[in-house]
Amino acid sequence: MSVNDTKDVVMIEDDEYQVTENDEIAAIDYELQQIESELQKLQDRKKILTQRKEKLRDDALLKKSFSLSKKNWNNEEFDWSAKLKKALKDVFKIDKLRELQLPTMNAIMSKEDVILIMPTGGGKSLCYQLPAVISKGITIVVSPLVSLMEDQLHGLHKFNVKATMLCAKADKESVKMTMNALADKKSDLKLIYVTPEYMAKSNRFMSKLQKAYELGHLERFAIDEVHCCSQWGHDFRPDYKFLGVLKSMFQGIPILGLTATAPAKIIVDVQKMLDISGCLVLRASFNRPNLYYEVLTYCLDQTSCRRSLIATHFEETWNASDCVEMCDHCRKPNVGKEVDIGQYCRQLYQIMTKAVQNETRLTALKLVDAWYSKGSSVLRVSTVPVPRFARETAEAIVGHLLANGYLQEDFHFSAYSTISYLKRGPKSGLALNNDHKILFNYELH
Repeated sequence: MSVNDTKDVVMIEDDEYQVTENDEIAAIDYELQQIESELQKLQDRKKILTQRKEKLRDDALLKKSFSLSKKNWNNEEFDWSAKLKKALKDVFKIDKLRELQLPTMNAIMSKEDVILIMPTGGGKSLCYQLPAVISKGITIVVSPLVSLMEDQLHGLHKFNVKATMLCAKADKESVKMTMNALADKKSDLKLIYVTPEYMAKSNRFMSKLQKAYELGHLERFAIDEVHCCSQWGHDFRPDYKFLGVLKSMFQGIPILGLTATAPAKIIVDVQKMLDISGCLVLRASFNRPNLYYEVLTYCLDQTSCRRSLIATHFEETWNASDCVEMCDHCRKPNVGKEVDIGQYCRQLYQIMTKAVQNETRLTALKLVDAWYSKGSSVLRVSTVPVPRFARETAEAIVGHLLANGYLQEDFHFSAYSTISYLKRGPKSGLALNNDHKILFNYELH
């Protein structure tokens, strides 16, 4: 017997056995499969390292931001403190400020750029309205919602605060009055509400704004729903990108960004876009003790504390025991555990292979049916046992495999609908290895 070892394939020559082309193809297929598996591992590692690098950079910026919050902004020893207190009571008929309102006002009056994250109804608008009342110049409020601007204008007019609005539907007389006020240092106009679209498209407005700046008549910018600046946000508005010019055009004019919710990634992205990286960030806690959290049953995680998941999203420290059963998971008496579902993934692959052999496409519903030996008999695999757990759990497992790249959707379009079929995902090479674990946090019934 002689052995010829090459770089690609080990060929064994024997008088009684000749290696066929099919044998060589099988050997090559096996080696290619191993290479694909290693490539997937390297790609996964590259992705992890890239994300880690970005996170470290973002964390450095956030540390700088939150270090500014250590300064005692929450005091009444500033030059303007007496005026703030008087206007609060005399103009807005309010006796006491809420959490983070005073620190935000003091910081923005100190010419600091600030991002304020406060729940809806927490009093964000007062953080720029009250400083505007005691300031000599004009505050520009950028807001994406005309209806919200109209509501705030109505409220300000009730308190005899001079404010106006610029948007596509503003009448010519109102626009003319507003433009003149920007160039008039004697004007008693305090706030101008403007949509980002109007700001981006009106050269006339930007020219007048430049004039106000040169006259020292421009006090600050307040950007409502500031998360719309970020391309990572669900509410990204392209015209918000225009606001990135404000810091270079109007140097020394502070920017106050306001939003009800924004994770760290979006905060950093907003800072970069507005050119205020490392600015002061003031954030109210996400936790509302009076709210009971529950997520609909189609969600995959059936064991983790809801508040703990929210805290992780916003990068806040949270102990699940502090939930005191104020979410559906913590209220349940039985707790699930982390299990390896790799064997189930490989069983599903067997069903999918048989479907391909029968020239049949599988939807998620058909895949689960075949797993439970239901539906078309040609899709059933005798060597795949029927699961002992509930169908709901099986559907959750399929969802988990889909979300993590072991399965993927293959969309097909008809004249009347879009159909989602399932096929093996980019991580299928890993899953085929019996030693590879796919961990799933779920209570198996």
